[in-house]
Amino acid sequence: MWKPIKTPPVLETKARSWKCGGLLVISAIDQMRSPVDKEADVPTWHVSVSRLQSVVSDKDLAFVRKTFSMQDAEEDNHEPGGARHLFLTVEPEHRAECECNVTEETYVEPDGHRWKSTKEAASARRRLMDDLWGTKA
Repeated sequence: MWKPIKTPPVLETKARSWKCGGLLVISAIDQMRSPVDKEADVPTWHVSVSRLQSVVSDKDLAFVRKTFSMQDAEEDNHEPGGARHLFLTVEPEHRAECECNVTEETYVEPDGHRWKSTKEAASARRRLMDDLWGTKA
């Protein structure tokens, strides 16, 4: 069902890309700051999900969670746009809710995409995505 596709060159050494119908997934293991031990960088599964010419629905995300064994992963999006991101620390003792859920504001786009940012960074992130995609917010 999932077919491997060419991973963008900037990610090809640490990530794999997959396609199933209109869904695109990039999966990787990233080194990230532990939400439990703020001094430690720990391996974390990161699954990025997007959909060609549409937004990723909750049903799409549930399908990806099951397929990639990410049922316990936290969804954490930090930019406007269409991609939804799942994170799951490899070592269970380092799993905890991300503090950004408390310290950052949640923004909801007209298409339903939800993302978090500090108030100070939100405008800059929106401009960056507009520049990247050639759109205006």
